[in-house]
Amino acid sequence: SRRQQLHGRVARTLEEEFSEAAEAQPELLARHYTEAGLSEEAVDYWYQAGRLASERSALTEAIGHFGKALELVATLPDSSVRVQREIDLQIALGGALISAKGHAAPETGRAYARAHELCQQVGDPGRLFPLLFGRWVFHMVRAEHAAAQDIAAELLRSAEQEGDPAGLVVGHRAVGISSLWRGELVEARRHLERTLAVYDPQRHRSLASVYAYDPRLAGLAGLGFVLFQLGYPEQAVAHCGEAVTEAERLSHAASLAYTLYHACMLDQVRGDVALVQQQAAALVALATEHGFAQWQAAGVAFEGWAIAKQGRAVEGIARIRDGLDAVRATGVALFVPYFLAFLGTTYGVAGRAAEGLRFLAEAVDAVNASGEHWFEPELHRLKGELLRLAGSDRGTTEACFLRAMTIAREQNAKLWELRAATSLARLWAGQGKRAEARNLLVPIYGWFTEGFDTVDLKDAKALLDELA
Repeated sequence: SRRQQLHGRVARTLEEEFSEAAEAQPELLARHYTEAGLSEEAVDYWYQAGRLASERSALTEAIGHFGKALELVATLPDSSVRVQREIDLQIALGGALISAKGHAAPETGRAYARAHELCQQVGDPGRLFPLLFGRWVFHMVRAEHAAAQDIAAELLRSAEQEGDPAGLVVGHRAVGISSLWRGELVEARRHLERTLAVYDPQRHRSLASVYAYDPRLAGLAGLGFVLFQLGYPEQAVAHCGEAVTEAERLSHAASLAYTLYHACMLDQVRGDVALVQQQAAALVALATEHGFAQWQAAGVAFEGWAIAKQGRAVEGIARIRDGLDAVRATGVALFVPYFLAFLGTTYGVAGRAAEGLRFLAEAVDAVNASGEHWFEPELHRLKGELLRLAGSDRGTTEACFLRAMTIAREQNAKLWELRAATSLARLWAGQGKRAEARNLLVPIYGWFTEGFDTVDLKDAKALLDELA
């Protein structure tokens, strides 16, 4: 009893006379209030300590603080206040778990499922947005795209009904990202541009501690990838570069990992080996330091691709497979078709086209099962290129290129359309159909207004010059 009284006095003295220290180290007061047996006060300070640790990307620490708060909440008398406290804690824990354990980790799912159960008990709309976000991201990374899209739409609709600015930022970002991976590029661009327009740095910077990543940086990275596919490669690089630079300036590790990952993807599809190697090394180092298993695994796969491109195909293939296996081990299915595609093409470069085609077939099956269509045009084009390497008949190869062009046009994906048209024009030129090849490629190349020094446009221009 005496010890408890002393702990209580220390905690109140810190609160009243050393408020700056209390704000900087809430875990100190949390410990004293816990030892004093004052559970309500202790819960509040463990929650503050967890939020502060999340903002610093000290995720193991944050998870520990939220866990201690949840243990104490369970000892409080049943009341609506106790339930609301647990909802806040489960949502905050879910945000920390997204970065630490992965979006699809069972622990992440359990935290948001518990919060959802409690919200239904008390009918609490005020905590709806982070809860819906958690459910959205859980389904999205498991490549359950239809479910994710429905939840994203509900999140945005609720934010519009409530007139909640923070909810609008998160809602537009969720709908935009879901639309991107479904291959609905025009819709994705509209919502991600709206994310950036609604975001207020003064009011919304703290959202990163609730939603795992800074919504503006996530929006910038996603918009960059949209713009690349829509045919604006220079704007794409600028947006993605800005996201990485800003994440570095903010020193928010989770947001930096997110933006570095998207930079790796953009550089890989652009074919910039040196940048992929540089960004992947940074991603692996950051993810290893902070325990971001999902991002570390992806970085390993990107490193493997860069290694293979430098002529060490066997080593590169092994590393890509290690990374892909590790990604899947986290429960993530999002981007698996994309990783399978560049694994398959790496086999092709190594002279093992038949093996590569098996991975591409698996990627196409995954796309059809999940609805993750953003990379589908390029999948069919790559399949056509591997068939050509394997010596398949030209009709089968041509059908792949035509399929790639059709899907790209449906998605308004001008970059994928240009690639498919270049592959098809090259095939036709080899058959002596030079006029048809040129007539196919001229209008598509002529659509572009930027990016003329990129590999894609230089390749198309070189072929047009040959066909002149």
